[in-house]
Order: sequence, then C-alpha cells, then structure tokens
Amino acid sequence: MKKQQFFKVLVCSMALCTVFSLCGCGDSDSNESSSQTKAPTTVSASDVSSSDSGSTAAESSPEESTEESTLVESSAEVVSKEEYKDPEYTLGTIVASETYPDFTWELDKNGLMVISGNGDIFDFGSSRFDASPWYEYRNSIKTVIIKKGIRRIGKHLLTECESLDSIIIPDSVISIGEFAFSECSSLKSITIPDSVTSIGKFAFDKCSSLKSITLSNSLKSIDSSCFGGCTDLEYVTIPDSVEKIGDCAFYECTNLKGINIPNSVEKIGGDVFYKCANLTNIIIPDSVSIIEERTFALCTSLNSISFGNNVTSIGKFAFGNCKSLTSITIPDSVTSIGDSAFNGCESITSIDIPDSVTSIGYHAFTGCTKITDITIPSGVTSIKDNVFNGWTSSQTIYIKGKSEAPSEWNKGWDNECDAKIVWNA
Repeated sequence: MKKQQFFKVLVCSMALCTVFSLCGCGDSDSNESSSQTKAPTTVSASDVSSSDSGSTAAESSPEESTEESTLVESSAEVVSKEEYKDPEYTLGTIVASETYPDFTWELDKNGLMVISGNGDIFDFGSSRFDASPWYEYRNSIKTVIIKKGIRRIGKHLLTECESLDSIIIPDSVISIGEFAFSECSSLKSITIPDSVTSIGKFAFDKCSSLKSITLSNSLKSIDSSCFGGCTDLEYVTIPDSVEKIGDCAFYECTNLKGINIPNSVEKIGGDVFYKCANLTNIIIPDSVSIIEERTFALCTSLNSISFGNNVTSIGKFAFGNCKSLTSITIPDSVTSIGDSAFNGCESITSIDIPDSVTSIGYHAFTGCTKITDITIPSGVTSIKDNVFNGWTSSQTIYIKGKSEAPSEWNKGWDNECDAKIVWNA
C-alpha cells in the first residue's frame, strides 16, 4: 500500500476513534473540546519550503511520496451559484493535519490546504495562545478548499495568511465569522455562495489585493469594516437582499470607482465610504432615511450625489472635504444638516436648502467659497456657530422671513464670514 493511501486510512481511523472518545463531552465549537483531539503531525513550519511550492514536476517511489498538489478548477470564479460541486484536487506531501469532532484540516508542502467535515469550524482568537493550529504555517498557505458539509466558518480562520490567493467556499456554508480572512493581502477575488446569510466584522479587512467580490444573494447585512482597506477593489454590486451596511464597511477602499446600493438597504452606517478617493458618483436609495457621520468624507473624486426622497438627516462631516462636488440638491424631506456636513467642499457652486430644514450645524458650509449665493429658509430655528466660515464678500446669504437673527440662533452663526447678508429675502 502506498504511503499516501496508508495515510488516508490512518486519518479516517483516528477520526473515528476521536468521535467515539468525545461523544457527549460538550460543545464542539469550544476550544476546550479541541484540546482533547489528536495532535497535528509534528512537522515544523520551517519544513514548508517555498521552493517546493513553485515546482511542477512530481516524483514518487514506494518508499516516499513526493507528489505535488494539483487542483482542477481551483479559482473562486468556478463556484457555480446554481449547482455547486467540490473541485477536484490532489494533495501533495502532507506537512500538518488535525481532526476535530466536526472537521479535519490537511496542509501539503505546496501550500494547498483542505478543510472537510460536517458541521462548524469553531472560533479562533487573535493571540498566539488561542490562534488556529495552522497559524504557524500562515505564510505558506496559498490555496484553501473548504469542502461541502462545512456549515459555519469561525472567527480568525485564516487571518494574516499573506500568501493566500484562492479560497473555495461551498454552498453548505451559512455564515462567515469576524476576521475570518482579514489581512490576506494576496487574495484577488472571492465568491460568496448564496447559502451565506451573514458575514462578520472585519471578515475581509485589509485584503489589499482584492479586486473582485461576488456577494451572496441571501446576505442580510454587510457588517462593520467587512471590506475596509481593500485598496484594489474597484466595483461592488450589493445584492437586493441586503438591508444594512455597517460602519466603515468600505472605508479606505481607495480604488473603489463604483458601487450600487439597492432599495432594500435601509441603513448606511458612519464612515462607510470614508476616504474612497476614486468614487465618482453615488445614488442613495429612497429606503435610506439618515446619512450618518462621515459616510462619504474625503471622497475627493465624488462629483455627483443623488439623494433619495426619504432622507431626513445629513450627519456630521457626512460629505466633508468632497473637493470635486460642484452642486447639491437636498431633498425636501431633510430637516437637519449636521456639523461640518459640507465643510471643505471647495468646488460647490450651488446648493439648495429646502423649506423642510429646521437646523443647521457648526461649520456646515465652511470653505464653500465658490457658491455665489445661498438661501436660508424661514423655517430654520437653529443655526450653530461658524456655519459660513471663510465666505468672502463676493458671496451672498439670503435669509427668508426674518429681519434679524432670532434668539434661538447661536450668536456666532456668521463668525468669520464676510458674505453679504440679505434679510427678509
């Protein structure tokens, strides 16, 4: 019997023994139960040679197999959303493996890692004391196949696997945990099957080479910082199953050029597109009622905004330093404009404030020095300090229905403002 065949029989036998010995001993998702399973094969991380991972020839003998790993249809794009089948593969020389009650992992010398089983991959931690057992091999892992049967991908599954460039996720998976693939800086694309309904915080954070993502059509929310720092990401289509986009979900995606937000989305969190410097236009659907703090701040190429008809509030610094914006039409559903909402929007030439607005925050229009004139509606009962800071004598502020500033307005509302003020306009 060849060594590889012998190994497969041995692993199956040991896995069976493990299941019998652990039956009824508690939750299989806990790290406590994992300590009762068999130990990984005793091969150090230094044994995983980078030169072997680049070889193409295979040699074998009755004494020792040195077969190279192969993968058929290994890229994420081959995962069909209509009918999923595990890709064909052949593992090379195994350098480490371990069996738990619900799953088994195997890693070969060429960086191919296969995770199989029926159940959940439990959560791991971020420290060396509770990290995954393959964490020491993280810089050698290049391709990961998660086989059909795995239901849940736990936290920190492949954190900091900087050489990982391909992941296959089967349609049996329903959730992806926090930080599962964070800082996988070589990962270029990912397809998340329609079986997945939730993706945790920071799941793909700082995957700096990630260019293409296909999201599940069953996804309910995109959690906080999920794709933050994915600096190569260019376009994103959010499926119409998504109802919430969490804080910082796409922050500092500096190459993001376009994203569609469907009408199913009811909440867009703060800092979601912060520093997306190449984003040029955005359409906010009618389903969204609040633009949160810094949602589009420092989107320096943003030149077009289309507000939904149900937006009621524009948050602090929501469009701060959007230096390419030239005009804004605020819908008549808006009642409040937050502090520094348009601060530093130096290219805006016109902005219409609807009669529905009742409050304007600190520095809301500071630095908007290319606006010829602006009209404050009669219904505005609250204006904070320095709203028009930096405005020049060539600009005009028209104030409707008032002969002077009411007592409810801050006394410094026109501080540092040289614009002409016309009352009872």
